[in-house]
Amino acid sequence: MEQVISDLDHIHMHLSPRFLVEAHDKESKAYIISASILALPLEIQNEALTDWFQNKNYKVWTKKWQRSFDKTVIHKQLIEHRNWCFSQQINYTPALIINNKLVTSSYTKDQIKDIIIELNNKLMQPMEKAV
Repeated sequence: MEQVISDLDHIHMHLSPRFLVEAHDKESKAYIISASILALPLEIQNEALTDWFQNKNYKVWTKKWQRSFDKTVIHKQLIEHRNWCFSQQINYTPALIINNKLVTSSYTKDQIKDIIIELNNKLMQPMEKAV
């Protein structure tokens, strides 16, 4: 996904990862990775997330990305993420959401780029002059 974002850097996009993890299991790899990503500055969260999905080597990943963080604040965020996912009927991650719409099919990186470019082009089209 990092490559998709890099290729589309001319398009303003706001990325917000949401995590669906068991909040009561603070020792699970999923919880630790999700909490670590949320604790990072926003501008590098996607890089850390991409790094995880590309390599999936827990020891290497945590050595590179895990930082100390306010456990209470991050735990609360993970609970909020989980509740939001359930309220939106999202029961798996990663899930792709574009313009507040859940993309339910699997797409390749190139297809995702094409979708984003097409959406951006539609958003940039001038409106007809009002009467």
